[in-house]
Amino acid sequence: MRFIMIVLAAAALAACTVETSTTTTATSGEAAAPGEGYVIELLADDDVQTFRITNPEGVIAAAQVSAGASAMVPAQTVQALFETVSPGPPEDADVVLRAPGFNLQVSGEEGRDERAHVAINIAGKDILVDAQDHGPNGQERAVVRLSGVNAETARDFIDDAEDLSPDVKAELKAAAGL
Repeated sequence: MRFIMIVLAAAALAACTVETSTTTTATSGEAAAPGEGYVIELLADDDVQTFRITNPEGVIAAAQVSAGASAMVPAQTVQALFETVSPGPPEDADVVLRAPGFNLQVSGEEGRDERAHVAINIAGKDILVDAQDHGPNGQERAVVRLSGVNAETARDFIDDAEDLSPDVKAELKAAAGL
């Protein structure tokens, strides 16, 4: 459960640092179309963290951290992984808050397979988080997607990824055109 709370706190922090603009993306769980800013995705479980960055031209760069080591991975390798686990907005939200330029939807499931799902849209920037105590392999798992962010936010996200080595951070930014 602590893992879920950390992921949700990270998403809330990301929401505070997203700059506003007139760019819009759908809160559908789909990656932003080319030209709508960068899409940053993170899939993390107890063993592996997978990062995928899609730039406005549709170029995808990916990296993984496993057993304390980080490395670039081919985008095709992680494509199917993200297609099967990518979060979308909560279907039946437990909490919904709306204001001009802001939409928050939260849902959760209690019990052995505790799960929390958060979808935030701030001035056209989407933040989606799907965290689960017992994922497909019985491990804690979280999927985080930030859509429509600018290059500075994408660079900062990569730089703040503690488990990526400095070399992999540099390669990931270069591959994503940052």
